[in-house]
Amino acid sequence: MLYKKNKIQKEFFSKGYLVFKLFSKQEINLICYDLIERVNFLSGLNKYKKDIDLANYHNLNFFLDRHEKIIKGRTRYLPLRKNFSKKIYKNKIIKQILYSEWGHENFIIKWIFDRKTKTKNDTTGFRLARPVKKSTKDVGGFHLDLHYGGEKNENIKALFTIWCPIIGTSSKYTLRISPKSHKLNHLQKFVSRQKKFLSPVLMENYTRKFKYIRPQLKIGEAIIFHPNLIHGGSLNLGNKTRVSIDFRLFNKKYFK
Repeated sequence: MLYKKNKIQKEFFSKGYLVFKLFSKQEINLICYDLIERVNFLSGLNKYKKDIDLANYHNLNFFLDRHEKIIKGRTRYLPLRKNFSKKIYKNKIIKQILYSEWGHENFIIKWIFDRKTKTKNDTTGFRLARPVKKSTKDVGGFHLDLHYGGEKNENIKALFTIWCPIIGTSSKYTLRISPKSHKLNHLQKFVSRQKKFLSPVLMENYTRKFKYIRPQLKIGEAIIFHPNLIHGGSLNLGNKTRVSIDFRLFNKKYFK
């Protein structure tokens, strides 16, 4: 008997991504609270017992080394509250997409936080992207999450990514993606040789051939996308610091 995809699975298969409701507004506020504590700790400002206003992070008089410490790969992660990770594991839309693409729905949430592919379970990465007028260095170039940990990977069933904005949900802020680009074979010769990012950046003369969109999201909505989908280069065109989290859903067939 042939397996028939439902509407959600067909949409994802066609575009390579799907916008869906993941958290409530109250849950987003709690995640923001946890991020404030994490950034306070990483910046050393917790010593002064003052909470950072993440939306206006770009206006803080940080020393450069403090900002770099906050956003580097080894530190920009946040352990998830148990009820949040449980909610992701039980999400019906996520399960439908994974079953359609993998043939099963068994995954584990992992975050890779350095180039040696060290991981933490039930942990999300976070990003702080200041407005483009303040800095253009807070965003990576166009890339594929397929090549996680800076290593070449050809197994398109290894993982999926979920990107969720905490502050900045309009198209001025959201992730820049290229619909349907997941269906193409992005050859290794189009990958840049620079080594700055965990996911190798694609060459500009290749990525400029594609069309891109920035979905308009509501608070609590997220984007789940295919590991072979081109995305990135998402400069913050708004007036607030964009704050976002992203999850890696790894296939339990290959990861424990």
